Amino acid sequence: MRAEIISGLALIAVAVIEALATIERRGIKKSRARTERREAERARENHLAMRMMDANLDLSIATATAVEEGKHDGELKCAREKAKKTQEEYQNFVLEVAARQVAKV
Repeated sequence: MRAEIISGLALIAVAVIEALATIERRGIKKSRARTERREAERARENHLAMRMMDANLDLSIATATAVEEGKHDGELKCAREKAKKTQEEYQNFVLEVAARQVAKV
């Protein structure tokens, strides 16, 4: 009788420990998924920021060339369009992130 009680208590203890471990594993899995999503979002933002810097540099060079030579050509227009396009893409990204944050609340 006493051995059965001890075995029963041991079984209950193992079940409780396993339940706690399962809860902890789920929490770690959720945390890992959240971290991966944030990393992907940061990578996308960095990519967009680099494209914006590239477009800004193109526009700066085209502007400097236009001022220096006293004329503007298709190069300036293309650079301006590239800068505008990347700016819009970045603004859309910021709006997406903001919308997700608002939706969480």
